[in-house]
Amino acid sequence: MKTVEIEKALMNIDPISFERMIGDMVPYICKLKTSNSAHIEKIGVKHGEMRTIKGTPDIFIVSDTQNIAVQCSVDKKIEQKIYNDIEKCIKEFSKKDLVLNKIVFCCNRNIKIELINKIKEELSK
Repeated sequence: MKTVEIEKALMNIDPISFERMIGDMVPYICKLKTSNSAHIEKIGVKHGEMRTIKGTPDIFIVSDTQNIAVQCSVDKKIEQKIYNDIEKCIKEFSKKDLVLNKIVFCCNRNIKIELINKIKEELSK
């Protein structure tokens, strides 16, 4: 399969397939060392079914050194989705009195560097 064909397929992927794919790739995305001490919980996937479950984060990783929240989206209006998901992750971890070291946002759209910088600026306040 050519790169362009893969890109087209990813642009049209359904939310559950995308989330399952990210769940399988998360150790590589987050550069986790393979060890028995890293636990990956796919919270947003209904196991044995082709549907997602509401909840935040979609994927939660606990390792020796950090807690990572992973959010997945195939939404076309990505800017507001990123803000909402980040806020939800922060609130969810605060409620549970957990330290959140990193939030990884995975989407099938290009995100402009200006948006990334804007989000970083907002979060640093």
